Amino acid sequence: MTARQHARLAAAQWETRALEADALQAGLRPNPELDVELENFAGTGVASGFDGVDLTVTLSQLIELGGDRDARRHVAEVEARLAGWNQVGLRDAITAAARKAFVDVLAAQELVTLSANLVDVAAGIHAAERQRVEAGGASPLEAGRAHVAQASLEIDQAQAERDLTVARRRLAAFWGGTNPALPRAVGTLAIDNVDLPELDSLLVRANLNPDVARWGDEAEKWRASQALARAERRPDLRVGAGIRLLEGEFTAFVAAVSLPLPAFDRRQHALQAAADRTARAQDDSRATVIEIRTQIAALHQSLDSARDEITTLSQIAIPEAEHLFELAQAAHARGQLHLTDVFDTERTLFEFKARYVRALARFHGAAADLEQIAAYPIGGTP
Repeated sequence: MTARQHARLAAAQWETRALEADALQAGLRPNPELDVELENFAGTGVASGFDGVDLTVTLSQLIELGGDRDARRHVAEVEARLAGWNQVGLRDAITAAARKAFVDVLAAQELVTLSANLVDVAAGIHAAERQRVEAGGASPLEAGRAHVAQASLEIDQAQAERDLTVARRRLAAFWGGTNPALPRAVGTLAIDNVDLPELDSLLVRANLNPDVARWGDEAEKWRASQALARAERRPDLRVGAGIRLLEGEFTAFVAAVSLPLPAFDRRQHALQAAADRTARAQDDSRATVIEIRTQIAALHQSLDSARDEITTLSQIAIPEAEHLFELAQAAHARGQLHLTDVFDTERTLFEFKARYVRALARFHGAAADLEQIAAYPIGGTP
């Protein structure tokens, strides 16, 4: 849906089609010209009126001798291919951005659920504290602290819901939507059994990136421009033929040939400019490969770091935090632990779970960027 309906991609497709039409137009031959010339009329004496008019009708055609038309068409065809590369790069970038926006919605949904669960726990603790106060087993101060903690978590939940609305709006924008009231996104952020490819195997794929591949056609464009400049150095010939009516009575045939004299413009500077831009395209290609390889290495490092954090949180930090929270609740129920300590363990558990969700989102975001740049499926698509 994103690839079909995104406005910028649709605009790029129109530009590609326009340049393809320009390439067809560049291959057409010049039109012939019809020239009509009247002489010796509406003057004085014998030239008054139209009795002594001389009429000449000539049909002429430009003949391109240097292969201008083929060279011009080649330049236009390469420009159309460059627009195609731009379209491919834009499509890949939009697809990656849409995938990241979907991940953000999934993560925001998880954080809303976490916040709601924490509010429920806090509400349960608050209710229990009120009962203890009513039974005379606890100070009203403890119930007040529980109420404050519940209110704080409710504020966090409201913020999480606003963040979800924003994330949904960003996702809807990819297909031209503006209403954030979307159905719940269905997917999982889990990355079980996802194996990261070796960095070396990704680095060799830098040349497949559209930003790199396009420079080959960019250099070809300027080589074609050199060929066009060389073709334009050879003057084009214009030939014509027609008939002439002399004084309204006699008929004669006429013929004409014209050939520009290349005394001043020999296209030497256009040739040099095209040669310089060809060299620039080659240097830009090498620079882009280096930049892409650097981005691949950085994204691979981000994936590795996010995966390590996910593993530590899921296997160590979160289970330990859950166990501590259960122990704290039980100790508080027996009167062995202050309520503030229970809230501390509760918030620690929430922070670890929220950090886990954000680490998963960061992993999927880096994976989307890496798949776009290296054209290599990472796996673990939500």
